[in-house]
Amino acid sequence: MGAEAGVTGWAPTHLKAVGYSATFADATTSAFWLCLTAARFLVVPVTMRVSPRRIVLAGLSVSCGALALALVTPAAPYAYALAGLALAPVWPTGLAWIAESRPGGHATAINYLLAASMLGGATLPYATGWIIGTVGVRATPAVLTGFAASCLTVFGLIAYTERQPPGVDPGT
Repeated sequence: MGAEAGVTGWAPTHLKAVGYSATFADATTSAFWLCLTAARFLVVPVTMRVSPRRIVLAGLSVSCGALALALVTPAAPYAYALAGLALAPVWPTGLAWIAESRPGGHATAINYLLAASMLGGATLPYATGWIIGTVGVRATPAVLTGFAASCLTVFGLIAYTERQPPGVDPGT
């Protein structure tokens, strides 16, 4: 949620800072939301053949690459749109993954995920603004990449711990 909010809040500011017109920069936000919305519909048939774990990890991996690509000025508008495509399945499919992977305890796991997403949606936009205010608006894609990479790390750890046989400490 924080990465989605970060892109929509900061991509236009970044694009204007690197020389794009205000109209074009603002239209890029619309392209991000169009891609995000379309991809949420398009991923539905994919979920019939691909595990939620793979969809989430792939979406976060691609979003990290796309947001890093936004550091390249000519590619930035397209990179933000690609980030919308990549981030689209993360939230809904992440919920499905957690529900499927925590039989019997899925309600508690989903409650924690919902609380974490609300916390991220409330705090990450502030943190993004503070970091960008400190390092400069041209670093926006790097900051957003960092947030997406953090999310990928968390879900990667969840995936790793799921693959461990019962009774095995994943830290060893």
